[in-house]
Amino acid sequence: MKEMFMKIVNVIILLLSFGYIGFRCAQMGISPSKNISVGSFVIVIAAFVIVYLIQIILHEAGHLVAGLLSGYEFVSFRIGSIVWVKNKEQKIELRRMMIQGTGGQCLMCPPAVAVEECPYKLYHAMGGLVNIITGGIALALAMVLPHNLVTFCIFEEFGIIGIALGLTNLLPSKSGGIQNDGYNLLDLDKNILAKKCMNLVLTMNALLTVADSYDDLPEPIVNDLMSMDFKQMDLSNSSIANAFIYQTALLYVNGAYEKEYELVKYIADNSDILQIFRNEAKCECLFYEIITGASKEEIKKRYDKSLQRYIKATMIYPSRQRLMYAYYKLYEKNDAKAEACMKALEKMIDTYMIKADARHELQVAKNLEQISI
Repeated sequence: MKEMFMKIVNVIILLLSFGYIGFRCAQMGISPSKNISVGSFVIVIAAFVIVYLIQIILHEAGHLVAGLLSGYEFVSFRIGSIVWVKNKEQKIELRRMMIQGTGGQCLMCPPAVAVEECPYKLYHAMGGLVNIITGGIALALAMVLPHNLVTFCIFEEFGIIGIALGLTNLLPSKSGGIQNDGYNLLDLDKNILAKKCMNLVLTMNALLTVADSYDDLPEPIVNDLMSMDFKQMDLSNSSIANAFIYQTALLYVNGAYEKEYELVKYIADNSDILQIFRNEAKCECLFYEIITGASKEEIKKRYDKSLQRYIKATMIYPSRQRLMYAYYKLYEKNDAKAEACMKALEKMIDTYMIKADARHELQVAKNLEQISI
């Protein structure tokens, strides 16, 4: 009931924001149906897109600054699919990565302290606070400046969008199962298991960003993650479910395909788990079923229209190219399409954010016909 109430509040905030922008456009006579104001309407829409992008950048920059102040170490800063990553030489380089449902992301490595002592409040809160503060300043300026199209596009839209983004990010809620920063702030305060899982995921992500392979991961961290029985945990919590996905990834890279299949099938069939994690699990199920010679009926059932859409939207992932290489090579027997996936994988070695992933997926694809379960 509480989560539903917060969802409704967030929807109301967004509707009021869009409604205000529409009302101000009407006040200024800006409408796509009036020839005289078509140009102004285009400018308003273009400004909306630009200020929204700027607010996303400011949001992630807020997380970055707060993380550094809290003792976190910079790992990556992503806007869209463009990522700035600190490599093993401590230099910043440009790579690519995309996560469905996110416009940007700032990832940092938590300080090496006990989970209970790890700071997280400022890190999670600052993104939304920056949106609200900059939005408030912009609206204050809009009130004292002449009311015209330029002021509206630069200050009013910037202010409304910033405050709306900040509030919907900090008021605790889940959208499509994704926990916002406000939800995490409350959850991590009382859920030590979720906090441990989030720290494990952030730490592993940081290590893999600079690693040559998964063999470079410290044994204590691997053992800690592999010892966890996620089936006995609350998998509706995205921090816990995310750590579960990392556990299945470790099984995969170690060639424990049968055990991995058991777990990803459990994830794929579990309605409590975030849909993006279930889709990832379905992709791994499909891969296992292809390489173990499942029937055409089984593969066709798994590779339904919903999964096809998800796969198409995530072809930027090396694991997706590996999956489709297997699909075309072993199932469709289409060497031309399989070769295209192989070439795409080879190109990802130098551009993908987590190169250890790209290298491993390329090796699996190259050895695909020799895989034995």
